[in-house]
Amino acid sequence: MIYDHDLVVIGAGSGGVRAARMAATHGAKVVIIEEFRVGGTCVIRGCVPKKLYSHASRFHDLFDVASSFGWEVDASFDWPALVANTEKEITRLESAYTSNLEKPGVEIIKDRGVVTGPNSMHLVGADRDLTAKYILVATGARPNIPHIPGAKLAITSNEVFDLAELPHSIMIEGGGYIAVEFAAILAGLGVNTTLMYRGDCILRGFDEDIRRGLDKAGVVLESSGAIKVDAFSQSTVPSIYAVGDVTGRSQLTPVAIREGWYFAETVFNNNPMTVDHSLIPTAVFSDPEIGVVGLTEAEAATHGDIDRAMALHPSAAEELVTFKGPSYTYRNGDKVGG
Repeated sequence: MIYDHDLVVIGAGSGGVRAARMAATHGAKVVIIEEFRVGGTCVIRGCVPKKLYSHASRFHDLFDVASSFGWEVDASFDWPALVANTEKEITRLESAYTSNLEKPGVEIIKDRGVVTGPNSMHLVGADRDLTAKYILVATGARPNIPHIPGAKLAITSNEVFDLAELPHSIMIEGGGYIAVEFAAILAGLGVNTTLMYRGDCILRGFDEDIRRGLDKAGVVLESSGAIKVDAFSQSTVPSIYAVGDVTGRSQLTPVAIREGWYFAETVFNNNPMTVDHSLIPTAVFSDPEIGVVGLTEAEAATHGDIDRAMALHPSAAEELVTFKGPSYTYRNGDKVGG
């Protein structure tokens, strides 16, 4: 059968862009569909603006101690200036992402794409259909707004970057890394911040994403709404693949990029490759910042696991190499002593 394209990618985020670019480099005829902006969560409303806002929030404490180091500082904060300058950087990066797609010949369509079959796609805005030998879903995830009274008055981490003015106070619901990071950012910028979490300890897990519409093509979804895929990112429909947050495996930009790259290698370069999800480093831009990789404390039950770990320098974690005896232990998943 003759198709319009070799590959249609839905979503121009980290995973989708890498997959599209690599597939085109291998000679595939590729189109990428994006209804918002090229760059995805990381560039547009995630890693990049978050880190810029996080950096801005650190100045407050520095100004407080500046006089101790001989500096006299008379500073005031301009929220609109931060928003505007962040938008300039996002626009610059979006342009770079677009250029990187166009160079190998990837066609970019600004529209909403809906999967209508194993090899078919409908463009909502243009009201036309496309066909492709393969479809890659890389739509990312979205915040989950709970069904509670007053929920319509809330905003999510997507909208917080574009507030017209800095709020006097804010309550953040959640204990994942996004909630903790924004709590640190807003508190550092002078906002009276409250973090509300129903669990016994923050940073125990991540928000679940919700995704619909693929059932028309026969794609099986996990109970969380994530697309069920195998080690090669292939869904239950052989012609449809998925990478990034939408698969629910690991919601991190470098992972999506690697999954997109390996997808292109597997499908368009006859070089089957799978991503190892067992050792993925991640960071939380709270204050202080947190970085982790490998087994959690609860998962590493034994002294031998710690002894085999290579110290990360310079960090608080390298103190593990001086560990001689247990301060507490875990038994059947429960902390004992300490």
